[in-house]
Amino acid sequence: ARRAEAHLWDVAASLHELGVLRLKQLRPDAAEVLLRESLQMKRTLRLRAISLPQARLQRFADESATLHQLAVAAMSAKPSRLDEAEQLLEEAIALEASDNPFARGARAASLQQLARVQIRRGCLDSAQGHLQAALALQRDAYGQDTPHVNLVAVQRQLGKVACERGMRLQAKEQPEAAASFFGEAAGHLLEALGNQQRIYAASGRTVREARRSADSADSCDHQEIAVTLGQLGALERSRGAEAAAERYFVRQRSMLTRLLLAEGGPDLSRPLSWKELGKLPARLEPLVKQLLAALQWERSLAREMHCAARAKELTRLVQAVSAWLEEGQGPESGRLPAAGAAVAPNYSVNLAEACVKTRERVRQALLAAKKTGAAVPGRLFAESARKLEAAMLSESESAEAAASEGGTPLLLAAVASFCTALLDEGSDKFAACDALRSVMRQLGISHVN
Repeated sequence: ARRAEAHLWDVAASLHELGVLRLKQLRPDAAEVLLRESLQMKRTLRLRAISLPQARLQRFADESATLHQLAVAAMSAKPSRLDEAEQLLEEAIALEASDNPFARGARAASLQQLARVQIRRGCLDSAQGHLQAALALQRDAYGQDTPHVNLVAVQRQLGKVACERGMRLQAKEQPEAAASFFGEAAGHLLEALGNQQRIYAASGRTVREARRSADSADSCDHQEIAVTLGQLGALERSRGAEAAAERYFVRQRSMLTRLLLAEGGPDLSRPLSWKELGKLPARLEPLVKQLLAALQWERSLAREMHCAARAKELTRLVQAVSAWLEEGQGPESGRLPAAGAAVAPNYSVNLAEACVKTRERVRQALLAAKKTGAAVPGRLFAESARKLEAAMLSESESAEAAASEGGTPLLLAAVASFCTALLDEGSDKFAACDALRSVMRQLGISHVN
């Protein structure tokens, strides 16, 4: 009888996979039901000593894998259940005790997710510790000098956390401590970039060759590499190295432009109006959205560097690409619907929360200043912009996120415009708050009116 029941492991694995699919469809409640059913079935089968069928992969039979995905569902819920996610991940890590390469990789993934929990709480030092432990496990699992996409993901996240810690110390006027974290962030991101070049380059370059060219040249083009270049640009901008930031942003845009051209798209290295671009093929929409975000970052930097002509040129290109996207997208795509239309809540919850809090902070400061006749300190605007930029960087840390459908790309664009207005001394800050509120309202994000 027990042998006949062995197929139930396959049922449990299928429930697990269906739960993961629901998470990818941004349906965390439905995912949780399937994952809990899978977990209960796995535990029952183990208690009854029902052995796995021969030649079955252990991967989706492990309770730890389902606990990990339940934690993802808890974090994706609205509102997030961070305490529950932390408990589930700690339970998963305790079960991932074996020393084979797969178990080390699974522990690393759970530690990386645990770091995301701590980042959401603002506990960056704890997050950094989890990520460093994950990095050590991955190097043991894949080899000390073997590039791997999972390794790159942790290195980029370590770079993001170190950059945020540097920005916090910079805001507290501790320049030496901030510089140390910025340097650490650069090291992680450059190492990630070198690994990506080795992974995606057809030439199969050595480690030394990849590292030597990581900060100067691009031997291969890929959307994930472009994301890392953008992160490096944002890092250099945060520590005031505007010339270095500009180089990275230009490399990012050039790479995305070449990728678009290679896919049969127009040559955006020269000025074009949206009418010259023609109809936008649906297959190019993710790449064009990523390019638009890159252009907006580069334009913000040009304005900060007081390069009026460059900013004007980039503004024309931003307007052309924005109009091209809007013209090419149908009613089922990610553009904003008409007022009153139903919108699925598939925007980034983290970014939405950052928008609500930061906009309200700026608005209250403006109202108080208007009442007293005093000026709002420029530092408040700068700190607010930095916080939102950090939230944007978190959402754009993978090409998949940058290309996602739904409200997130639209919210990213609105936040980029809001940050630009905050940093522009001559801009109308009340109007900027109203513009961001308009986008939040159409996406169904709760806010203070």
